[in-house]
Amino acid sequence: MHIDGKFPNILLSSLYQLPVAEANILIDDWLSQNPDQSHLTLYNLIESGKIIVKNGVLHKLSSLSLEEAYSLAREIQADRGVEIKNRWYNLRLYRQCFIGSELVDWLVETKGISTQEAIILGQSLLGYRLIRHVCDDHDFKNEFLFYRFQNIALSTINFSNTSQT
Repeated sequence: MHIDGKFPNILLSSLYQLPVAEANILIDDWLSQNPDQSHLTLYNLIESGKIIVKNGVLHKLSSLSLEEAYSLAREIQADRGVEIKNRWYNLRLYRQCFIGSELVDWLVETKGISTQEAIILGQSLLGYRLIRHVCDDHDFKNEFLFYRFQNIALSTINFSNTSQT
C-alpha cells in the first residue's frame, strides 16, 4: 500500500534485502495482529527503527518503563557499566560523560540484545531525561557522541506502592 509516497513494503525490502512479496506478507501479518495500526504508522515505526525483522516476523522493540529506565541507569553508572569520565573534544572539556556507541556495545554484550534494541534503550533513557547529549544537539545515537547522566538522585527514588500515613 502507498501512503503519501511512503511504501512500507519497499522500505522493508530495502532495509532487510527481502523480496517485496515477502515484505507484503510480513506487513499483512503484522497489521492483522495490530488492527488499530495503519500502514502509515507501520512505515514510521519501521523507518524509526522501532520495528525490525527478527526471525522472519516484524518485531516491535519496546521501550522501558520509568522504573526499568531508572534501574538501567543505576546499573550503567555502577562500576560494571560504561566508562564515565572527563573527555576532550575540539579543545573543549566535557565533564563526566560517556560515549553513545560504548553504551550500545555494553548493552549488546551484557543484555544479549541487538544493536537496534540497545539504541531503543538509549533513546528511552534520553526520553525519560535520565541522560542527555552534552550539548543537547542529538537524540541518542550509536555514534561517537558524548552523553551524560542528569543530576538525579537515582538511589533515592522509591517505586513501591506503599502508602504514606
